[in-house]
Amino acid sequence: MKLFYESLIKMSITILLTFIPSIEREFRSHPGGITTHMLLGIGSCMFTILSIKIQQQNNEGDITRIAAQIVSGMGFLGSATVYKSDNFVKGINTAASLWVATAIGMAVGGDMWELGLLGSLFTTLILLFNNCYKKCLYNYKRKDSEDSQDDIFIADIN
Repeated sequence: MKLFYESLIKMSITILLTFIPSIEREFRSHPGGITTHMLLGIGSCMFTILSIKIQQQNNEGDITRIAAQIVSGMGFLGSATVYKSDNFVKGINTAASLWVATAIGMAVGGDMWELGLLGSLFTTLILLFNNCYKKCLYNYKRKDSEDSQDDIFIADIN
């Protein structure tokens, strides 16, 4: 019964910590929104708990093997969100945030919820800053190109 309550608490924390950065992806209509982040977090949390408990019960095996497979499996899933459109590669930030969601689940599953909390907060800040940065840069470039066009137009008149 102890395992049940311990797992319930860990999965609840994982849901909360993976929900926070997934909000930004969902509101901006990027692939891999709230549900995907939370499911990946729960899955990696469960696999981490399983690897620890199996090793404790059997006193043999390498708990890092499952962790390594979580990371490589997430790399495979993350590649599904990356695509090319109009000579631009898109979906890399979503793939990275999904990868972090699995790391958050692994951290919480391994009793390092503080690390999961920091990962969640930093990921959210980076995603929000990235969008603000892109808006400012795009507006600056657009204004700069409008000024350049005016200069060319004036040069053509004279």
